[in-house]
Amino acid sequence: MSIDTEAWKSGYEACKKSKEDSLSAGTACFLIKDVSLKDMNAELYTWLRRHGFTHGEPAKGYYDGVSWVYVNLNSKKYGPGMPGISLTEVVCNHAITIDEFMTIYGIFEKYEGKPPLEF
Repeated sequence: MSIDTEAWKSGYEACKKSKEDSLSAGTACFLIKDVSLKDMNAELYTWLRRHGFTHGEPAKGYYDGVSWVYVNLNSKKYGPGMPGISLTEVVCNHAITIDEFMTIYGIFEKYEGKPPLEF
């Protein structure tokens, strides 16, 4: 491993460890919006739980009529939105669709467990 790669990995691991169990872990939180998410029994919530995602802080619960959810790929945490409150920063400061999220998840799922620079 080169010095640059080793230094990058060291900094990456330190940053990851500091936030690894929160909705804000790293830079991998997506905001997903879909009318189906107004129902806590929506298919996406079931899918998230089936894939090892758990409810994460600072999400406090579920609000009727809220159609967006924060999902973090680093920590595998999710949190339904709260009216008027941003729970964390999201990738590119914009919501995406469920289909777009599934595409992104599929890309990164194939790298799960591998070092960051290994394909």
